[in-house]
Amino acid sequence: MKTDYPGIQKECVECIKNRKLNSYPKGADKAAISDYRDRVNKLLLTLTNESSPEVSKMITDIKAEIFGRENANEYDFEKINTYFNELMLGYEQYIDKCISSSGDPLKAAVKFSMIGNYIDFGAQNTVDEAVLKELIDDNERFPIDKAVLSSFSSNIEKAKSIAYFTDNCGEIVFDKLLIRLMHKLNPNMKLYVIVRGKPVLNDATVKDALQVGLDKEPGVILLDNGNDLAGTCLNRIPEHVLDIINGADFIVSKGQGNYETLQYSELHAFYIFLCKCELFMSYFNVPRLTGIFTELSGED
Repeated sequence: MKTDYPGIQKECVECIKNRKLNSYPKGADKAAISDYRDRVNKLLLTLTNESSPEVSKMITDIKAEIFGRENANEYDFEKINTYFNELMLGYEQYIDKCISSSGDPLKAAVKFSMIGNYIDFGAQNTVDEAVLKELIDDNERFPIDKAVLSSFSSNIEKAKSIAYFTDNCGEIVFDKLLIRLMHKLNPNMKLYVIVRGKPVLNDATVKDALQVGLDKEPGVILLDNGNDLAGTCLNRIPEHVLDIINGADFIVSKGQGNYETLQYSELHAFYIFLCKCELFMSYFNVPRLTGIFTELSGED
């Protein structure tokens, strides 16, 4: 396992610059705004091997220092997380029925877990509930690679333990259903479910996992990654969690931020997410909101 990261993509720097430079409280003092913009610009010129989640946190810390911690985020994410967790819990019974009645339950569970990744205030400014419902209702539009699915299934059946990295609030309800099915396929497997250690954007924390009952699923051992980054930077993970990750037979990684930060780790991983930004659309050569389910063997 490698814990080093090669550095942020140039496209990400430009995206962060465009989104963050004008992200400050309404009515803020002009001198404070000028200071904020100057410091962000200087930061973006001095980056070395940081990932975009780390850079975003640095900018959030600058904003908190200048405008106050209460103004560091554009939205009240505590309310947003609670709302979307409850909203998706309302879909749980329906989705569970769709999965169980499917001709291929694992394939269906992966699809819905993928769809849940739409609930992302980091890669997009808003989450449109009408679009979310459309994605759920039109889940057949998401093809799943047969070879990757077959490998996923066989690896589940023979694994002793896996590490499952969650991403967003609400999304974790659909993750719960995938995790439940994974346990049914291999009841003896330990499922280490890893959430964020502290609140960051609308990412899932222990509080969110408890709200949706993820901790009560058979085989689940709930852990947090010890930090407030919108990704999984292995060089920032507590040693005991790192040992579990390194000892797992494979990992399941949800979301763009986790893919970005884990793809160079050389861990055997299955990545599940929706492409929601230009970099990922270009990288995978797909339109926006295309679902990605891919495997990196650790030797790729």
